[in-house]
Amino acid sequence: MQKKLLTGLVAAVMFSGVSLTSFATVLTYEFTITSDQLMNYNMVNGIDGSTAVDNGQYENARLFRSYSNGWGDQYRSYWASSNGDFNSWAQSGDRLVQFNLWGYDGNGTKWGEKYKVYDWAGASITSKTSWEGTSEPWPWGSFNDYVSGKQPGYGASYNDGELLGWSVSDGNTAYADGIGFSDPLSTFTFRMALNMDDPAFGDTTPWNNGNEGELVVWFGGWTQNVNQEWTGLYEGNVILNGTRIPEPAPLALLGFGLLGLGVARRRRR
Repeated sequence: MQKKLLTGLVAAVMFSGVSLTSFATVLTYEFTITSDQLMNYNMVNGIDGSTAVDNGQYENARLFRSYSNGWGDQYRSYWASSNGDFNSWAQSGDRLVQFNLWGYDGNGTKWGEKYKVYDWAGASITSKTSWEGTSEPWPWGSFNDYVSGKQPGYGASYNDGELLGWSVSDGNTAYADGIGFSDPLSTFTFRMALNMDDPAFGDTTPWNNGNEGELVVWFGGWTQNVNQEWTGLYEGNVILNGTRIPEPAPLALLGFGLLGLGVARRRRR
């Protein structure tokens, strides 16, 4: 009996060791982003041409690109000469009808992101039943295409083309079901896997101020007016605090241990 138990434990260690070696650095966290976070903004008087990072603003920095003027108008909550215009737009009644999340861009500094998405590990859930979660290809090509010059564009994604997002499920009611700056609270929950050994992190971690589970998360989405006309692209960042999802290693250890005991039993027979 002792020999059988010993053989099983050895098998458990061997098999679980392989599992842990392969997956130990990939950690999964669950985050929730709320409509209040999306539609909240701060005014910071930075200099013209500055970015949110230039102003040390890693939460509630906002940018609106006007659809009607070929994206030429840029109202920034952190840009001294235009934050008044941004504030006027925010009070105009436009509503957010779709938004996406993805990893940091080519420079990783425009909005202060420091994380690279290894995988969107869980289906998105929303308390706003008229919305639905989506996972879709990056519309501007992969990061490799971007840096090689094959694909023009801006803000290339480091997570190889997968976007996680939410949108109003019925286009006919997009404005009515959209999110305004004074709407009741709604929540959107998702899971993100991070490879902590990814060279994209350099010598740092993805966490904001070194706090585990705390990320500066970028979002970008489309807005409509009361006539259901597309008005522009609304962008910004928020700081989210995630909860780590336990890894399956303990269950794997138990399973492999039982497998080892089974092997020992068969050998004894």
